[in-house]
This record gives sequence, C-alpha cells and structure tokens, in this order.
Amino acid sequence: FMIGAVGQDAFGDEMLTGLNALGVNTSGVARRTDTASGTAMIVLDASGQNRIVVALGANEKLSVAFVAGHRQAIHDAQVLVCQCENELAATREALATARRHGTLTLLNPAPINPRMSAELLALADIATPNETEFAFLLRHLYGRQVAPDYWELADPLLHALCRSTGIPTVVITLGDKGCFVSHGDAPVRKDGETYYRVRAEPVRCVDSTGAGDAYTGGLAAGLVLYREQPFRRAVEHANRVAALAVEKPGT
Repeated sequence: FMIGAVGQDAFGDEMLTGLNALGVNTSGVARRTDTASGTAMIVLDASGQNRIVVALGANEKLSVAFVAGHRQAIHDAQVLVCQCENELAATREALATARRHGTLTLLNPAPINPRMSAELLALADIATPNETEFAFLLRHLYGRQVAPDYWELADPLLHALCRSTGIPTVVITLGDKGCFVSHGDAPVRKDGETYYRVRAEPVRCVDSTGAGDAYTGGLAAGLVLYREQPFRRAVEHANRVAALAVEKPGT
C-alpha cells in the first residue's frame, strides 16, 4: 500500500500505471492539480556510480492531514517504509502513527534533507543510510565530524557512532563494501551479536542508481518473509536485491 502524491501529468500516469501493474495498491496516492509529479535527473560515470538532482514536485505537497487520513493502512501494515523525498512533516506523521500502533518503522534517510530532525529520526526502529547520508546525520544532528573513510574504522568504533544516534538498529549501506549492522540490543531482532558486517554480493555494476532504495525495499520484504528468523537473514535478502538492481540500467 503506497501513500504519496503525483501530479496530473504524464509522469504521474506512468508511475501509477507501473505500480498498479506490479500489484501495488495506489489508492493512497493523491493526484494534485497544483504541481507536477516529482522528477529526478541522474548523471552516471563510467563505473556506474551516480549523482542525482531531484525536483520534489507533488512529493513536497504531501500533507499531514492526508497521511493522517490513511492511519488505518499504517495500523494494518507489518512494516512502514519512509524516506525523505517529500514534506518531512508528513513523514513524521506517518512514523508517529506507526509508533502509536506498534507497526515496525523503517526509514531510508535519503535524499539528504537539511530539514531532517532528531525528532523524526527517533521515530525510526531501523534506519538504512548510505555512507554519505550517515556522515550527514552525524554532522547535522549531532555535531560529529567523521573522516572521509570513516566506515573503515574498527567495528566497535563504527558501532559506537551508530549508537550515538539512538536509533535501535542502524544499517549503513556501503555499496561494493556491503553493509554494517548495529543494534542497540541484538536479542530484540534475534541476532546473536550487536554489530557485524555483511559482504556485498559479487556483481557487474552497470548502474547504481536506486540501489539504496532497492536495498531498503529488500530489507522490508525480508523482515516480512523471514520475520521468525534473525535480522541477518533479512539483511542478506536486501543485499541480493540491491545486487540485482545494479546489474542493469535504470532504477
């Protein structure tokens, strides 16, 4: 079930048609006449790495009241997945609603948004920043500067940085270096250790655009598919989904 907004334009038509074809319930997506659908311009280098410029469009018009009108869908969900490409007050409302109803919350703090607050971040049970986004959160919200290659720190030190955020589970996605998982309390998610790394799957990278989104979606699916198993199983599933995503062009 998707909650969001698109414009009354060809991009909106295309997005809804594509989602409906994949079986996504889009009854929670508003069609707005006062703005265009959100769009992005993507630039790739020769190795498949990307830089994205986003025009938020209808995403920025998503209102608190609209999200509140779909509280039942959030209540009924096993996992709520949010990101930072729309009005953050609406994102905060969704996360707060999930927290009240006991729905697991998964936040991908992307793209980097200067309006991100510690209050919003505190509503996430699990966060999946990439290395750049995590460094931004540390600097912007906690006043902590890290070295350019901070992810190469010894695992206990990287774990301490993750714990400084207060988020119960942080998964830093590191591209071809895999990911780093940090729990405040491992038994809650059935892992036997509070922090560990998972190696990336070997791939031929064609286009890394959307890899973080694919990872987060894969993690959410894994949390449902393998809910009785340790968290690591969902992480392995997410790694494989992201690996498949980068082996072909497009998001």
